[in-house]
This record gives sequence, structure tokens and C-alpha cells, in this order.
Amino acid sequence: MTGDVTGTMRAAVLAGERLVVSETSQPVPGPGQLLVRVRLAGIAATDLAAAATGIPDGTVLGHELVGDVVGVGGGIAVGGLLGIGRRVVALPVQSCGACAACLGGDPVHCPMARIVGTGPGATGAFAELVAVSRHAALPVPDDVPDDLAVLVEPLAGALRAVRRAGVGTGDRVLVLGAGAVGLGAAAWARAVGARDVVVSDPLAVRRDLALACGATAAVDPTTNGTAGAYRALGRKRPTVVVECSGTDEALAGAIDVLGRGGRLVVASLHTGSVRLSLRAAHFKELTVAFSAWYEVDDFARTLEALAGGTLPVAGVVTHVVGLDDLPGAFTALRNPTDQGKVVVDPGR
Repeated sequence: MTGDVTGTMRAAVLAGERLVVSETSQPVPGPGQLLVRVRLAGIAATDLAAAATGIPDGTVLGHELVGDVVGVGGGIAVGGLLGIGRRVVALPVQSCGACAACLGGDPVHCPMARIVGTGPGATGAFAELVAVSRHAALPVPDDVPDDLAVLVEPLAGALRAVRRAGVGTGDRVLVLGAGAVGLGAAAWARAVGARDVVVSDPLAVRRDLALACGATAAVDPTTNGTAGAYRALGRKRPTVVVECSGTDEALAGAIDVLGRGGRLVVASLHTGSVRLSLRAAHFKELTVAFSAWYEVDDFARTLEALAGGTLPVAGVVTHVVGLDDLPGAFTALRNPTDQGKVVVDPGR
């Protein structure tokens, strides 16, 4: 490894459904990898679901990050566009860099891929340092601040979902859930020409964020459910629903509220079995798709949009915590109240 970082580091480690801060070994970048000192790392819904999805205890979670390159593995120049000292974001993956998937900008589907923050050997970003593949990393423009750069991963996932839904000019879009991906889906839908974008979320703070991100309306599904809250607006049925909440009620409500020929994209992770009546979906001839990942181009387009000011997501990050406060923030997000996006600064 080239660089001067060795030894141990502080990290938040998974212990059941909790996080515990402890000293752990620093990752060592292998050939084709960058060692990144984390500036900010976001807490994602998939992090909260880590135990339910089988991620083992002892794992350092965290896959949304912005940081500075402080070391490089074999085969990488110390300087250059992604050399030591550069501020970067990265797809959270360690992969071979030589297969068709990697060369095509799709490293998460490399046969050798290890997803950062999901298990041993792939330490995540809830730590001082993290190793990522150079071919999955991108430099951050100087005019994109850290609190926007840390959103690139969920915003890229949102872009992928909007693209899979085929959202375009004239579409009426309903986004279910106003976490970072849902807020990103609203912003991207408006950016590509959707005429109407409604966001549904039970938290008032997140509904306000949705409006700031370009949504034309925001509704509370708590009383009358997703479909009832949308119908109360008096709008025509949506042509597209992007499901980002991870709740069974939202999926059922999406099928209920969509019109004939509508498109449903499920962008959230459902960790258990879901019971749905498909009769309505069948006779409406709905198209149902799933969106789980992204490619390097999705990250590049997101950085370009942030640098150009075409994604109005400033303010989505509402809380920044230090590593010692991360376990409490992690637990609190299971029942959020006033939180938008919560990120950790491991240097605090």
C-alpha cells in the first residue's frame, strides 16, 4: 500500500440490532483499491435492516460516503485524478476491475464483488477509513459540499429507480416514503419532466423536505392510508408509483391507486414476505419492476446535477453526529420524529 495510514481505527460495529463503537483494524487497500478517510457517511434504511437481512455481528456498516483518498493499493498512481488527497465518492464495492461488468461501469455485478458494509473483509464507512475500488470511485467537484456529496449514493439509486420507471414529460408520479431515496426520486422525477410529483410520508419534517426538493404536493398516509391520502388531493391517478418506504401498506396502496397501464417500481428493501392481492394489478395491466442498484454513470450524472444545481436537495441532511453519538442516532431512526437524513462525521 502507498500512503502513511496503518494500524487501528475507531468504528461502529454491528451487535444485534445495535451499534457499538470500538477499535478495529484499519482496512488495507488491495490492488486497484483506494483507502479513503471518511468525511461523512449516511445512515440508510438498509443499515437499519442489517440484522434482519443476515449481516453478521462484528460488521462495520455504512455504504454512503464522501471522503479523502489517503492511500492506494497496487497498480494505482499516488497522484492524479483519484490519487492521494482527492475528495471522492464511490459505489460501495470492492470488485475485480477487469470483468465485463466492471469494464462496463457496473461493478456491483462483478462475480468477485464484495459490497462495502455487509460483512467481513468489506469494512463499511461507519469508521475512520474505508477501502473502495478505484474504478468505482469518482472525484467530487469543488463546488459540491460534503453534505450534498454524501447523498450521491441514495440519489444515484433514486435516479436508477426513476429510469426503470420510465418517468418522462407529462407523467404523474407518486413517491411513497421521503427518506433520501424517496426525496431523490421526487427531485429526479421533476428534473426529467414529470408534470406532477406527490410524496407520501408520515413525518411532517420529511413532507416539508419533499416540497423543498420539488414535489408539487406532500401527503400524510397515517389516517386514510396511501391511496386515501392521494385521492383526497382530487388529482388524476398517478401514471407511476415509486415505492421507497418499505411498508406492505404502501405496496398495497400503490396497486390500489394506480390507473390502467400504470408502472410501479419498488426501490425499497422488504426484508420479509409480503402478501398482496394481485387481482387489481392483473386487470389494470400494471407493470411492476424492482430497483436495487446503480452504475458508475448514475453516480456521474448525480454529481453533474449537484454541481449544476439542478437537483434541489440542499437541506436533506438534517443531523450530523459524531462516531460516539452514532449508536444512539442509529437506534432513534427506528422511530424517527424530526430527522431527515442523518449522517455521521467519524472525525468528530
